[in-house]
Amino acid sequence: MKLTKEDLTELAVTIYDEMIRGSTESEIMDVLGIDSETFQRARRFMLEQRADSIRGKKREHVYVEYVIEQTGNILRLDRLLSGLDDKKQYNAVVGAVRLRSDILDKIIARGQEFGIIRKEPQRKELVAGILVAEMSDVDLKKAVMGQINTLNKMVGEYGDVDIMALPESPTHYGPKVSLGGSSVEGGSKAAKPTKTARSKTSRRHAGRRRVKEES
Repeated sequence: MKLTKEDLTELAVTIYDEMIRGSTESEIMDVLGIDSETFQRARRFMLEQRADSIRGKKREHVYVEYVIEQTGNILRLDRLLSGLDDKKQYNAVVGAVRLRSDILDKIIARGQEFGIIRKEPQRKELVAGILVAEMSDVDLKKAVMGQINTLNKMVGEYGDVDIMALPESPTHYGPKVSLGGSSVEGGSKAAKPTKTARSKTSRRHAGRRRVKEES
C-alpha cells in the first residue's frame, strides 16, 4: 500500500491517540482498516515525529507539559477519592491517596533532574559511626540505648579504675605462634628474651681479636 506523507501523518495521529487509550495493535488496525505492514510503517513514522518534537523543545517546556499531564491525573484521583469516600471504601481510598502522593513526588523529582527545581545536597551525619540524619526517632533511640548498654557492660567488667593501673594483660590470644625459634601458647605472655654475652671488638687489634664481655 503506497502512502504519502499526508497519509502517514493522519495515521500517526490516530495511532498515537489509540495507544494512549490503551488499544492493542490489532484493535488499532481494525479501527483504521489497514494491514500489519502498513500499521508498523505508520507507527514508526509516529514515533519519529514524537521524538523530533521532544528533541526540539526546551527542557522547561517538556517539564511543563509533564506537570500538566500529571496534574490531570491528580484531578481524576481527587474525583475518584470523593466517590470512594462516600461509599466508605477505605482501602481503595488509602491506595488512591498514596498514588496521589507518588505523583507529586515524581513531579518534584523530575524537576530536579531537569535542573528546574533546586536540589539541596544530601545531609549525612555520623555519630560514633552511625548514620543518624535519616533515622527515625524509634531507630535513633534504639541506637542510643545500644551504645549505652555497651558502655555499661564495659564499666561493669572493668570498673572505673585508671587504665594505667590495670594489670598487664596477655598480648596474644590466638593459637601457638613461633617467635624466633620459640613457641608461645595463645593466652600466655610472651617470654622475655634472656640476655646473652655480646662480643666487643678490641680497639687494640683493630677488629682481629674479639673479647667476650659479660653483660
